Amino acid sequence: MTDRLFCYGTLQIPEVIKAVTGRTHVGVTARLFDYAIYRVKNAGYPGVIYSPDKETTGVLYSGVTEKELKILDLFEGDLYERICLDAIGHNGNNQRAWVYVVPETQKLL
Repeated sequence: MTDRLFCYGTLQIPEVIKAVTGRTHVGVTARLFDYAIYRVKNAGYPGVIYSPDKETTGVLYSGVTEKELKILDLFEGDLYERICLDAIGHNGNNQRAWVYVVPETQKLL
């Protein structure tokens, strides 16, 4: 699939992703189209949901391992679903990346 991860919440912070994965990751600014960021109801953290014609800015990390993705799955929990989407990197190129989204079946936002 891909070794890229698009982050839009606390995982954008280098110290947070290092604390979760145990490794330093260098990210670049990126955009995700057709998804909008919202604060999760009754929580202090964000989630993205499919929203045509919307855009979310975040950080795109490369070199994320399968082991790290499994750790991140546990960190993100059951609210999110990890799916592969196209993110637009700082160079304007489409890049496939894993993204933690709130599934449309969840009505928590």
